[in-house]
Amino acid sequence: MDRQGEEHMKIRTAKVKALAAVRSMSGCVNFGCMAIRGEEAWGLKTNEEQNLSILYYCRNVNFMVSRHYEIRDLLGHGNGMTRDADFLYFGCALVDVPPQEQNRYILRVPRDFRGDLRDAVRITTPTPVASLSYYKKDHIIATVRSDVPGYRKFGIGKITVDETAKSGSMEYVSFIYVKLDTTDFIKQDIFFDRRKRLLFLPQNRRDAEGRILVNRIFIVNLAGPRRIMNGARTFEPVGVIAIDKDPQEGYTKFEVESLGLDSARRIVFAANARGKMEDHFFRITNLKF
Repeated sequence: MDRQGEEHMKIRTAKVKALAAVRSMSGCVNFGCMAIRGEEAWGLKTNEEQNLSILYYCRNVNFMVSRHYEIRDLLGHGNGMTRDADFLYFGCALVDVPPQEQNRYILRVPRDFRGDLRDAVRITTPTPVASLSYYKKDHIIATVRSDVPGYRKFGIGKITVDETAKSGSMEYVSFIYVKLDTTDFIKQDIFFDRRKRLLFLPQNRRDAEGRILVNRIFIVNLAGPRRIMNGARTFEPVGVIAIDKDPQEGYTKFEVESLGLDSARRIVFAANARGKMEDHFFRITNLKF
């Protein structure tokens, strides 16, 4: 696909509204991932040393952060985040394992998490988990390293947890490919919508000055046409959303990192923003899914 395949599909330009601000604290400045349920939202920021994370909780994402909690020496970079009806899940780069094993864990905590890690469960994964989303009961979909140029690859993993031992494991039961050239683009967290079986893939690109101001959200219909490649279902995006900021607007950075759907089925996303506005949750107001 030329230019991410944008020439072959309709590009919809997003109108964006700022919601709750997510202020940096304790050196945690990277707003890397989020999850949402209705208007209730969670966001995660990490510090440069990747040994401290702040989990922010919004009772209503339209207003302000309700509370926050520090998590030390456990989540690392905080690669991805998702939730089901009962739990939050984090893709982790743990600091207490050898480098070759980094990112091979998911941390599960109760959805009403208030900083107490005694109920946390570490779930080992067969490959590094850079981004993830809830797929169905006891299953997540996660980004895995692609073995086919010009395609992204995702694994559907089944999670098994020993509640007594507070540990678990995940094994991939199937894989899918998406035809999407990621040359010059930064891949971010993913989101899967169970109702319409839509997979949302946010990506960003740097400009000539190294600023991140160009964002694309590719939409893949996992209930739509597919073919088989390497024994796996293979899809192409059916749409793309553009979120671009002009430096003349006063932004030096606007990086869409993670997203979900609110109760009105509008996209709410987490963005690292600098300049005119700092880190916030944002909503796309002109599109519904």
